[in-house]
Amino acid sequence: LSERLDPEEVASLVNDCLKELVLAVYQYEGMVDKFIGDCIMAVFGAPVALEDDADRALRATLSMRERLQSFNRRWIEKLGQPLDLHIGVNTGMVIAGNVGSDLRMSYTVIGDTVNTASRLEGAAKAGQVFVSRNTYRLTRGAFAFQEMEPIQVKGKRDSLYVYELLHAKVQPDKARGVEGLASPLVGRERERQGLVQCLEELKRGRGQIVMVLGEAGIGKSRLISEVRQREGRDLTWLEGRSFAFSRALSYGPFLDLLRRYASIADEDSEAEARASLRARLDEVFPGEKEVYPVLAQLLSMRLDPEEAAIVRTMAGEAFRSRLFAILEGFLLRLAAQKPVGLVLEDLHWSDQSSIELVSHLFSVTARAPVAIVLLGRPRGESSGNWEKLAPALDEYRDRYTEVSLRPLSGESSHDLVKGLLSGSVLPEKLGQVILDKAEGNPFFVEEVLRSLIERGVLTREGTEWKVTGLVDTFQVPDTLQGVLLSRLDRLPEETKRVVQKAAVVGRVFLYRVLDHMARGESGLETQVMLLEDAELVRERSRVPDIEYIFQHALTQEVAYQTLLAPARKPLHQKVGEALEAIFAQRIEEFTGLLAYHYFRGEAWEKALEYSARAGDTAVSLYAYAEAREHYHHALEALKHLPDEEANRQQRVDLSVKLVNVSLQAESPEKNLALLAEAETTALSLNDPARLARTQLWIGRAHYLAGRSREAIGYFQKVLAVAPKLGDPELLALPGAVIGRVLFMQGQFTKSLQLLEQAVPLLEAMKNRHEALFAYMYRAAARTCLGDYEAGLAELTGVLKIAQASRNQNAETMAHTALAMIRLIAGRYAEAIEDARAALAVAEKSGDAMFRYSSNSFMAWGLTGMGDCEGALSHWAAAHEAAKPLGGRLLLGEWLAGIESETLLESGNLDSALKRGEEALAIAKAAGSAIAEALA
Repeated sequence: LSERLDPEEVASLVNDCLKELVLAVYQYEGMVDKFIGDCIMAVFGAPVALEDDADRALRATLSMRERLQSFNRRWIEKLGQPLDLHIGVNTGMVIAGNVGSDLRMSYTVIGDTVNTASRLEGAAKAGQVFVSRNTYRLTRGAFAFQEMEPIQVKGKRDSLYVYELLHAKVQPDKARGVEGLASPLVGRERERQGLVQCLEELKRGRGQIVMVLGEAGIGKSRLISEVRQREGRDLTWLEGRSFAFSRALSYGPFLDLLRRYASIADEDSEAEARASLRARLDEVFPGEKEVYPVLAQLLSMRLDPEEAAIVRTMAGEAFRSRLFAILEGFLLRLAAQKPVGLVLEDLHWSDQSSIELVSHLFSVTARAPVAIVLLGRPRGESSGNWEKLAPALDEYRDRYTEVSLRPLSGESSHDLVKGLLSGSVLPEKLGQVILDKAEGNPFFVEEVLRSLIERGVLTREGTEWKVTGLVDTFQVPDTLQGVLLSRLDRLPEETKRVVQKAAVVGRVFLYRVLDHMARGESGLETQVMLLEDAELVRERSRVPDIEYIFQHALTQEVAYQTLLAPARKPLHQKVGEALEAIFAQRIEEFTGLLAYHYFRGEAWEKALEYSARAGDTAVSLYAYAEAREHYHHALEALKHLPDEEANRQQRVDLSVKLVNVSLQAESPEKNLALLAEAETTALSLNDPARLARTQLWIGRAHYLAGRSREAIGYFQKVLAVAPKLGDPELLALPGAVIGRVLFMQGQFTKSLQLLEQAVPLLEAMKNRHEALFAYMYRAAARTCLGDYEAGLAELTGVLKIAQASRNQNAETMAHTALAMIRLIAGRYAEAIEDARAALAVAEKSGDAMFRYSSNSFMAWGLTGMGDCEGALSHWAAAHEAAKPLGGRLLLGEWLAGIESETLLESGNLDSALKRGEEALAIAKAAGSAIAEALA
């Protein structure tokens, strides 16, 4: 090949071939240890051993042959003749002295076991898979073999018995378990059967939603892995994981999922990362131009002008809506080929935007064979994410299964210990100590046993485990943390420093990040190998980059806690510096992570920079919850920086940005307090532009709280200086909002005049959000002045534009506006339909303001139709939606009077009188003559 093809073609061909073969290894949970020329050495059973390691290894070899055939078809023109491969498989003994289902078999990658596998590979001819007698014995129930003549190989005194693998059996015979210390899953049969039933339903075409809850170490991932390996092999599996730092990382688990799906390498340039993403998306969405720009934007990749133009048409809610639609379509298209399992792990650490996306994706399970499997800690233990999912889960109760993993019973824990020790029976006293200390947590059981073995309390003699006299002098740690701390403290000092650094990086860490932190110090590779040998960490992947993961999240947490706070800070700073250096070409993808580390490291200037950038990125994705957290951190960082002019300017700007994403999430008082500080700072800066922008937002906060007089006062201040400043936003927005205020006060003519002036200015600024509000109130003013048809025509046009652009936020606003003018015109039936359409989107998005207004308009319309019972239900929903908004509400002076009418019509005279009096007080406070008349 090298003689016939140029070097680039050979490299491309070899890389593509190796990629296919590596994927076969990972398909069956193996690990690629190394590449040796044109050879791959893969290991099964390390770093995590399962009962069927040998079985999975052979299935991977069959998959390799299938994948190579596919590769040959793609490259046949270049190859001239197809490539072939020959494979050797050997199984060595498990490590003596280690106990647990997570068996470390790294010793098998050196010494006689590896040599034998190499000799078998060398003896096999093209297309053959030769296995040793050990492997044959373990797998003969599941596979068909042809016994070969024994072979004599270099370095072996006796001949090797060899078996050629032919194919997997359609109906496997009863297989023998893998010899060693691994234990089968115990005490979880009921839970496992529940999940199996879900998979059976899925394979029949009925989508499923599964939530697996349990404390750390209880066996959530093991249970899913068991079912996935045994019953879920014929599914398409997608996986995404959340991390402790990803609560403020918008769509964190979905970013992880997309990078895995696109096989984006950490050392890839931005161009390479984009190419990888585009190639995988084109497979699922051929010819669709919007998909790649949206997902590339999500991953903070740079877009070309055409792609950027596509994204610009989807500002705010429109981007979020299109993102949700694309990921929904992604699942549907994959499910059209075969059932899909979407596993999201550690969702208790997930960000709010991801929770909203998960809620949205639940609807896919009603239309396609898709199972959404969520893993996390129990409700209330770490976050409120489960409560946020509750409304969506209620809607799909018919396909929802919840599995709560409890501690194992005493009997099951005893069986686990017995299984781990290969059936050996411990003295009753020691056995009871282990069970008491472990308290039914499988990981606790494993770690207590590991501690006993490492301390010499348990020793292996042949196939039996014996207790030594050390039992009287060794105290089993009281808690899992004690076990982990005792293991960490027994590490060599240099190794302990490495594990602490890794813990600062996170549960998953790249070798390159640790290497950069080490600043070229020698011995890092050796220390990481020692951590692997100690089974504290394991290699997660070698392709595309060497990546490690702590065996358990608690291991990482405890290792992190062994560092005093002053020692953590410089390490977090070093992680940030490493990320900046390694990912310099793709820094925007990592602003959230950089903000996390620099904030934890109290590197305040960097924390300010990246927190502000991460907040801006979150806003661009309409992920306001994460944006609020980043902006809060940025403002906190500013408190630790010198009180210089530039920092005071930043404080004003960040305060305004924070309020921008908090208006519909925080109480008006909280927002106004923040803006008051910003106003004082802007005054001290003698900065008219910043002062005007701050006062604009103060006016908006008062307006949304229903304080019309205060709002107009601030808007007038802004309008007084806007012409001098030449800022079109300062010219357009105050007039537009004053026009809305005047409408609420019943001054329809003046309102219409101001809104007529504001609309072209807002359109020129391409501020579609504010322009829609202006259209809405302009149409309402025209309706109140008797020109309903003109208002209806204008808003109908706005609705069509919103629907054509698939901008759900604009569509919701248009339906809300149409409902309002129809209510004013007394066209209740039509108004109800528009309000219902707005409510449907508001319920999905969780927008409290639109949920409040659409429920209120539904109640108004139903009152007009005589359905007071239905109206009261929507008034209750409106009040519930209004709770997080605080204070008086926009339109509240009108709606309070309408609600009193509903109560009156329903016969609740006392409640009607009370609400009427409240409505009158609200109207007078707002200075609204029309609302006062309604009351």
